[in-house]
Amino acid sequence: MPLNTGCSGEAAWCKEVTPSKGSYMLIIRLDSEITISYGRSAVSLDAGVYGYVGSARGTGGIRGRVCRHVLRKRWHVDGLILAGRRVGACWSLELDELALAFLIANKFPQAAPEFGNTDTKGPSHLFALDDCWPERVKALGIRCTGINK
Repeated sequence: MPLNTGCSGEAAWCKEVTPSKGSYMLIIRLDSEITISYGRSAVSLDAGVYGYVGSARGTGGIRGRVCRHVLRKRWHVDGLILAGRRVGACWSLELDELALAFLIANKFPQAAPEFGNTDTKGPSHLFALDDCWPERVKALGIRCTGINK
């Protein structure tokens, strides 16, 4: 499987992502089914679009976090990024990571139990997005870029 470092096609939407600190949902498209391991669990994910919720409080803020080049697996989401492609991001400067995860969990099914939420103990941070996800996410009142299907 080729390494997805995020070098092609993503730079344009990345420039629109805020460099401020806050919480985000990274939009990732899988073109084929994968099995991803995380912690002591593993889950099969069908081809489709997924949203991963996280926080960006360090240098570079949200833009630095969602547009970084992934060269090796460090975080739960890295395996997903390496298998798929990033197609956009949504963010909030007001909501923390847990609040954003709960907001998304009210609209979309959790794709993998406890994925990415070991520090918050809330809902999974990985969501299966449906065909209407761009409109449904925008309706939540959070800013998005690069969300063309």
